[in-house]
Amino acid sequence: MQGERAYSVRENRRLKHPRIMVTALGEVVVVVPPGFDCATIPGLLRDKEAWIAEALRRRQVAAGSEQGRQALLFPDKIELRSIGELWGVEYCHKPGCMLELEVVDRAGLRMSGDLDAHAASAKLLQEWLKWKARDVLPGWLQRVARQHGFSYERVSVRHQKTRWGSCSGQGTISLNIKLLFLPSELVEHVLIHELCHTVHPNHSRAFWELVGRCDPNTDRNRRELRLASRSMPLFLEL
Repeated sequence: MQGERAYSVRENRRLKHPRIMVTALGEVVVVVPPGFDCATIPGLLRDKEAWIAEALRRRQVAAGSEQGRQALLFPDKIELRSIGELWGVEYCHKPGCMLELEVVDRAGLRMSGDLDAHAASAKLLQEWLKWKARDVLPGWLQRVARQHGFSYERVSVRHQKTRWGSCSGQGTISLNIKLLFLPSELVEHVLIHELCHTVHPNHSRAFWELVGRCDPNTDRNRRELRLASRSMPLFLEL
């Protein structure tokens, strides 16, 4: 990065760890807990420079760059980091025709039809991701549960807006298709988190102690998850 990025600092008594935000006006804000050593902020910003740059680009798109918005709505590559797959996407605009999405090879997709129907286009990509997630996540959860001695009633895969996962009082675990975009260690953390809820259906001290025993990197992974939630593909937000 050339020079230091401009930023402002806010204090939030509810936080335990610092949080970086990019406002609708394109301002970088670092929200910190009381007593935080602000001298460490420049280093924190350097570590997260890639995420900040992407967040600023998204704000510029939202401010009116139609060309940039199209690039985010219709990505030419979709990287599923959790399973190490990179998919190329081709588009064929056919005004007035029904949209279709097909798998053309082991790592390629083709969408054809009326691409001006943005919501419908996004829905097709979401449905494909749901299919991929259902093929991967239930088995992954089963392996993690067996490794740590957990049991659960059943698992569902959904497109949830805010949560990476959830666990009902009846032991049903729901997992978000967005997990496919995370590094595998963060997916493992989410799976452990939800499995621990089968023992402690709350966020008590006993719950967090159990999570920590199963995942020694809990604190780091929680911080990374908070950042990851802000950089999902735009087509997942429609």
